[in-house]
Amino acid sequence: MGQVNLNPPPIGQVDSIPKMMQTLKDYKVDNNIADGDWIFGWGYDETQLAEGRHPTKSEIDKVLPNNPVYLQHTSGHMGVANSKALAMMNITADSKNPAGGNIARIKGSNEPNGLVQETAMYPFVRNMLEVLAPNQDKFFEQTQDYYAKNGITTAHNGSTARNTIQFFQKQADAGKLKIDLVALAGVSDLDENLADKNFVWKTYKNGFKVQGTKIVADGSPQGKTAYFSQPYLTPVPDCEKDCRGLPSVSPDELNEICQSLCS
Repeated sequence: MGQVNLNPPPIGQVDSIPKMMQTLKDYKVDNNIADGDWIFGWGYDETQLAEGRHPTKSEIDKVLPNNPVYLQHTSGHMGVANSKALAMMNITADSKNPAGGNIARIKGSNEPNGLVQETAMYPFVRNMLEVLAPNQDKFFEQTQDYYAKNGITTAHNGSTARNTIQFFQKQADAGKLKIDLVALAGVSDLDENLADKNFVWKTYKNGFKVQGTKIVADGSPQGKTAYFSQPYLTPVPDCEKDCRGLPSVSPDELNEICQSLCS
């Protein structure tokens, strides 16, 4: 919650880029969002859009020229930002792709087209969480109501930071859970979680538990960023040779993480 629903049917109504742009415009008006404030969207799927492609920063700029906008893909592994959002994250034609990430470019140039994948999207996601944090209680209740209304009795939250785990447990202990909630802790907190004698694993307490740790080792099949030993057999956007995807960690780093979990 706190984001525009850009899902295709049956979850949402967005099945074309014009409809997506209209949904964004309506959201700003309906929610009285001031110029300059961030607008976030979630759930678009380019394979379910009539155009069969991602929206671009220019298309978003046309309908929301005065707001920074970031739209998260349904996979959670990529998103599209408009010009104001890119500028606020200091992403320009001179920006290099981060390790394990891709900044998509306008064909024939180095100018970003708005699509950021894997580690390149991390600054946008961190910013989104910070912007939405003051309304966390309200969004948490709205999200539970949405799940429960649709008959879902257990929800899952991946890559959960320690402060968010504490928030979830506080809500559970206060009797505010309407459904069960299972979290996977973020791997960046692994050492601290393992050293915390009070950290409880795999045990429900008032409807909430931390089941394990999520390791983000590579990209996603949707974005052709999932990492393989052999190159993809079909063309990969923004990649000309040896297109095997984007690993987020090295094999040695992954082995070290796994050893920590098993020790």
